[in-house]
Amino acid sequence: MSQELLTFLALLATVLGSFVICKKTRISIAIGYLLSGIVLGPLGFRFFEKTAFLSILGQVGLLLFLFTVGLEIPFHRIRALKRYIFGFGLVQVVATSSLLFAVTQFFMPWQTAFVLSIALSFSSTAVVVQLLSERYELTTQSGRTALSILLFQDIVAIGLFMMMGLSAVENSDPWAGVGKGVFGLALSVGLGFLLTTVTEKALGLYRYSEYITTFVVLSLLGFSFLTEWFHLSSELGAFIAGIAMASTHWRHQISIELHPFRTLFLALFFIVMGLEIQAWPPVHSLGWIVGGLIGISAIKIGVVMACAWWFRMQGGLSLGLLMGGCSEFLFMLVPSLKPVLGGEITDGLLLMGLASMVITPMLFLVCKKMLTPKKGCESTAHRQAVVIAGFGHVGETIARILEHNFISFVIMDYDQSALDRANENNYPTILGDARDIEFLKRIKIYEAKVFLITFGHITTSADIVRALRRKFPDLSVCVQVRDYQETTPFMGLGAHLVVPESIESGMQMASMTLQCLGFSKEYSQKMAHFPSKPVFFGERL
Repeated sequence: MSQELLTFLALLATVLGSFVICKKTRISIAIGYLLSGIVLGPLGFRFFEKTAFLSILGQVGLLLFLFTVGLEIPFHRIRALKRYIFGFGLVQVVATSSLLFAVTQFFMPWQTAFVLSIALSFSSTAVVVQLLSERYELTTQSGRTALSILLFQDIVAIGLFMMMGLSAVENSDPWAGVGKGVFGLALSVGLGFLLTTVTEKALGLYRYSEYITTFVVLSLLGFSFLTEWFHLSSELGAFIAGIAMASTHWRHQISIELHPFRTLFLALFFIVMGLEIQAWPPVHSLGWIVGGLIGISAIKIGVVMACAWWFRMQGGLSLGLLMGGCSEFLFMLVPSLKPVLGGEITDGLLLMGLASMVITPMLFLVCKKMLTPKKGCESTAHRQAVVIAGFGHVGETIARILEHNFISFVIMDYDQSALDRANENNYPTILGDARDIEFLKRIKIYEAKVFLITFGHITTSADIVRALRRKFPDLSVCVQVRDYQETTPFMGLGAHLVVPESIESGMQMASMTLQCLGFSKEYSQKMAHFPSKPVFFGERL
């Protein structure tokens, strides 16, 4: 027990140290954790060795990661992006894995080549999302396309885990194993629909943070155990639980409550993945490692560029460079192929995957700097986020205008009935109090561009503005009041706009929001009056 406790303390220190170094050097945090595992593992100082205890920590991190992936796939998002998820994403995975399979089958059994080619076709969700988030491009056309590809890759990865789990079962009657797996899959999906209803009722009854976290973790681990028992892999259960809860009104609240645990265990997961590389490959292997890195990247970039041309999208090269690296799934799937591939090839493939993940951000950023975007290609306004505190008539008006312009926003309110009305329109919502600065930090308010206060309580609004100005000086703040006399408490507080309440106050605040996001004054005023035919800024995805 003392040894495991010491190991856990050392891991926590490694997580903190890696985080600080990555922030200072602007390296992707996921890559930093992987490098930490390699440097402190068997390949480096041998401070850590992969034990059953570390494997459990890594497994929990993986389950939380896949649960979060499922949580980001509500059915309305799949419907909105189905052309790109099952179009662009499907073509990318099939074309890339087919080309890679045509090469790898000459060097290994076709079953192994099949699994390896699919694993190599994936891109890193952690690296891509962090890059897009840092550049505020998650809601641009390229960002949404990249997320669609990643979502399809995650779905395929889950299917691959399930297939490998079934194939690993030793059964004299293979059809009996397949039948058990099919029954387990049907049961898990059915219970997933039931979990959606139970989540709505259970979290609606008890809204305490501790209850929400316990309920979610219990559901996550319960589904993982169920699918593992049917030899479908525990990863599938976590994914199904995430999709089930993604269809509820509590999706954003669950994501916030689970964020600290997900961050910690995902860091442990990447460190444990770094321990998978056991030894440096011999010198004569460097040729095929470098050649494989260049060849695989060229194939993936070429396929994405071809797909972008076929779908008539701009920015195919930058999108290809973004998706050209390998995925964290490679570190999960390749070690299971070690009995067939051998230690030398396994370590070489993992090093090659790590190198591609390190190079991807560099190539992408260089491409962004060298290529001047065409006029009108993508609006910088799409790179920002808006927080609407309060969902009354004014908040609803603002949300409609922002949605028409494809500007990302989130609605925050402590009244569940107000959020229920917002959820009916599939607006993103968070149950919380805008007066709680610690809560605002947890939902990453510092990544927002504009904060709108629409509930009209003067004393509370003034306190919030004062706290926001002190903690987040770069945040634009707009406030709604009832009359001009109520503007006095906000003098000198730094609020960008105090709007007297009227029938058009929502439109006025929406117009100012568009201007804060970079739109011209004329365009902002025009869009705030709901033209008969909505004008979309940029290309609609």
